[in-house]
Amino acid sequence: MINDQRTEMIAGLRALADFMEARPAIPVLADLTVYTFATRAADEVMKAEIDDYAAQFEAPITFERGHYTTSRSFGPVEWRAVAICSTAAPYRTQES
Repeated sequence: MINDQRTEMIAGLRALADFMEARPAIPVLADLTVYTFATRAADEVMKAEIDDYAAQFEAPITFERGHYTTSRSFGPVEWRAVAICSTAAPYRTQES
C-alpha cells in the first residue's frame, strides 16, 4: 500500500509539473512548500519519525515553539516534515 501511495504521489507531482510546463499562461507561485506531518503519537515517537526524515534528507532539525521540523529545498520548492509536539498543542496529551 505504501509503495502504491508513493508511486501515485510521484506520478502526481510529475503530472503537475508537465501540466504547468505545457500551459505557460498559468501563473505559478514564487515558491511552494509541501508539508508532511508526523503520525500523531507521543512526542518522542513523532520526533523519531522526523529524525528519520532528516537523516534521509541529510537535513538539519529545528525545534521552535513546539514544532520539531526538518526540510529540504529543491529550488523554490521545499519539502517540510513537521511534528507538532504537546508544548505547541497543550490540549493534546502525550498519548493522543
